[in-house]
Amino acid sequence: MSFFSASSPTGSPTPTQIHNFAISLALQSVSSYLIALSDRHLSNMLVSPAGLFLHVDYDYILYQRPPLKQAGGAKLRLTAGWIAIGGGSLFWRTFEHGYTLARNGAQGWLPLLRLVILQQYPGETGEGMVQVLVDRLRLNEPSDERAVRLAVEEIRGDIAEMEEPFGMDDRLRELGQKLKKTFGCAE
Repeated sequence: MSFFSASSPTGSPTPTQIHNFAISLALQSVSSYLIALSDRHLSNMLVSPAGLFLHVDYDYILYQRPPLKQAGGAKLRLTAGWIAIGGGSLFWRTFEHGYTLARNGAQGWLPLLRLVILQQYPGETGEGMVQVLVDRLRLNEPSDERAVRLAVEEIRGDIAEMEEPFGMDDRLRELGQKLKKTFGCAE
């Protein structure tokens, strides 16, 4: 992750880079979670010198890769080290706020997205994809607080799973360690 340091006038990551990374990681995590984005590996994740985190390659969304249905669904490819870069609390506050905004705005954007999905995937497949969004938004929950808490619990479970020795490939683990070292995060 030396490109952060190389792009900084001080030779160390700047507070702006750290802030940008934490915020963009959280917002990308909200969108990735909602659309059940899968096929995450280092070639599908980018970080700009300004610290902006971005997912690329959206070929496998909304459980359209059959093994995901049997394996329990798409998991976020995050580690505790990545979240720690922004102090942790900034990530979680941003995630919760972004999730709540998406949930509260769903009446406006979900019908349009449903039409787009059904045009591409008519019938049962498309309806199943829409149902993934509805389920992940927890629209049946009357309380935003409970819906957010359930989503955060699920994400924390994904993170714990990624921390297991065989739950995450070595390259992602190494990247998480390099990010922690680059940004000077404590264990």
